[in-house]
Amino acid sequence: MTGSADPSRVGSTIREIAAGAALIFEFIADPSHAPQWDGNDNLSKAAAGQRVRSVGDVFTMTTTKGNVRENHVVE
Repeated sequence: MTGSADPSRVGSTIREIAAGAALIFEFIADPSHAPQWDGNDNLSKAAAGQRVRSVGDVFTMTTTKGNVRENHVVE
């Protein structure tokens, strides 16, 4: 977020998950799972086999409107 975000539109939450960090990372490093946990409900699908392994990786997802979103891992 940038410093100019409207504070009335910023939210946060905390959830404890009964799983270790390695298992959670394996889940989120596979973009094909993203539509299951996308908080905005705007992702339709992501092809299997696009596992994130390192900075510089690129993967795509399709939104519910049919647009293809290219994602670049930067950190």
